[in-house]
Amino acid sequence: MDETAFYKAPKSKRVVAVRRSKNVWMATPTTSFHMTTIACGSAAGFVVPPVFILPGKTVSLDILQGVEVPGAGVTGTPTGFLNMELFELWLSIFAAAVPPTVKRPLILVMDGCGSHYSSAIIEHATKLQVVLVCLPANATHLFQPLDVAVFASFKGKLRVLVNEFLDEGEAGSYSIDKATAVSIACMAWKGCKFATNVKSGFEVCGLFPLSLVNMQHRIDIYTRNGTPADIRLAAWLQAELAIRREILTLPLPATKSKGRKRKTAPVSG
Repeated sequence: MDETAFYKAPKSKRVVAVRRSKNVWMATPTTSFHMTTIACGSAAGFVVPPVFILPGKTVSLDILQGVEVPGAGVTGTPTGFLNMELFELWLSIFAAAVPPTVKRPLILVMDGCGSHYSSAIIEHATKLQVVLVCLPANATHLFQPLDVAVFASFKGKLRVLVNEFLDEGEAGSYSIDKATAVSIACMAWKGCKFATNVKSGFEVCGLFPLSLVNMQHRIDIYTRNGTPADIRLAAWLQAELAIRREILTLPLPATKSKGRKRKTAPVSG
């Protein structure tokens, strides 16, 4: 289980322009709100319908009409981000979505975000027969199947659909409202091959089937900073750990000289 934001405009992008043009620009979409998508899938390829979180206490009917993913939900929080109250409610949605033929307890792998963890949440999860497993801190890019194998495809679809929205829209109209955002997110969800990708993500991360080799491989990738494994240090390079025992002393700052005393005085006339 993990969350992702709807869309963030790229900081820079290449555009085609006439040479020596002094004012090159491009249309970029803007949103006046934050929308969060809650996603969840299993190592067997089962996908829990998404939940879209919008800022506000109510959701208009035109937004609900744009929900094209079966079983998906739309709700609101003050900021559009997931909070403890909503996560506790989502746990009930998660437990109900998993077929009863799946043996309990259910294991829910997630990050250690503060909105995922409280005494009330743990008690509620226990009642639902859900075991919460938190990934190590700052390691979701290594072991979170959704981050590793799903969200890149999902956000890629979002970018394509947002650009199509700009091309088809009226000139000068680049703002995306809530109804359009939910509709675009649903289309991207249906086109990102979630079931196939999440199943692959669990395997690549080494979570299921449980594989220490795959986990170590994920760590090695980032330890090498993305450098291919077959590239080694040159033979003449040597790495050595050294501990400095000397104390570095700095000279006292030089004092400013007072300078010469003035021997003349300004006069007028």
